[in-house]
Amino acid sequence: SGEAMLPTKEDPTVDLMRLVEGEVSAQQPEILIHYIRGGNLKTVSTSVELVPLEQGLPLAIERYRQIASRAAAYLAEHQADDGSFAPAADDQDARLIVSSLCGLAMHEVGDHPDAVQQCVAYVTSQIDDPGISDPLVAAYVLMFLVEVDPPPAHTERLARCLQVIRESQTESGAWLPQAHDDDEPACDPQGTFATNQVLLALGIAERDGFVGPNDVIEKAVAYLKTQARLRIAADLDRRTKAGLSAGSAAAMVVLNMDRADPLVTRLSKEAFRLAEDIPQSRMLAVPHGLAAALISRQSGVATWIDHHRHAKLMLSQLQRADGSFESVPIQQPQPLEWEQRVAGDCWRTAHYALIAQLQEPGLAAFSAEQSHPML
Repeated sequence: SGEAMLPTKEDPTVDLMRLVEGEVSAQQPEILIHYIRGGNLKTVSTSVELVPLEQGLPLAIERYRQIASRAAAYLAEHQADDGSFAPAADDQDARLIVSSLCGLAMHEVGDHPDAVQQCVAYVTSQIDDPGISDPLVAAYVLMFLVEVDPPPAHTERLARCLQVIRESQTESGAWLPQAHDDDEPACDPQGTFATNQVLLALGIAERDGFVGPNDVIEKAVAYLKTQARLRIAADLDRRTKAGLSAGSAAAMVVLNMDRADPLVTRLSKEAFRLAEDIPQSRMLAVPHGLAAALISRQSGVATWIDHHRHAKLMLSQLQRADGSFESVPIQQPQPLEWEQRVAGDCWRTAHYALIAQLQEPGLAAFSAEQSHPML
């Protein structure tokens, strides 16, 4: 049974509703409520009829909405006149990635439709001229455009993104792998992260009716399986290992791979063991934090309840008064060169806005239910 103290207030109705909501989400049929009446501690119990829950009830959802709304407002205020958002290093690929992510975050929060459309105009103008050739740029643009304007809108541009993704995939199945001194496979955090993001984009695009090439997906999944084995003995901090596993598992679930698949199960378990610590990864901490939240949200009510308690505290502590977010304190950070190009206030704020928005049931990553036809 669930049990909690009800705060002493003139009108404790909201707290009572949150208590009942939380216990129903946790599938607790009996709720014990302690309260003070006339200076004495009293207890009342109530029973509720449970119904099966697929996504669970949102917990403390108003606080999450406030966090997400403040983050989206910050992004809208820091949008450039051309509709873009600034990365840490002002190169065109980094700006396209950060702009696509910020546009996606504002779209999911829903408070600034005009700013989202300005971002769409900027991103589509860059696809048209000078064009794109980087697979990570293609992945982030693909996620953004299919969510904001689902097909048949932007069909030619989306096809261009898929072409870049197909042509830039290496023989190993990865995208953007790091060079190694020998031909033997080696643990590659950069290649794993890039492959996770590309597969996530392909899964979201497929959900919105724009199906990616199965042969490309098959090669990428095989690469991630190899990387999962190589990570076991790799000289990486355990939080980074867990973050990479979370990203791989989340992408595979969005691709409609069976959650009972041995690879998905193994990766999920690796992520869950350190889910609360993943945002302190020595590399890729910010996107790994989102990946941990994604796989927790995808894995059912009980797992999400455990994760959201820590996530809510982290978001509340890190958010500044202007809506942006501080960096998580990390010991001995080891950022990738790619990460240093994109990281910055807008990059970080967009990620944390999406984490807060995961309390809503409609975010793209939670629609995958059936097995992917290719597996």
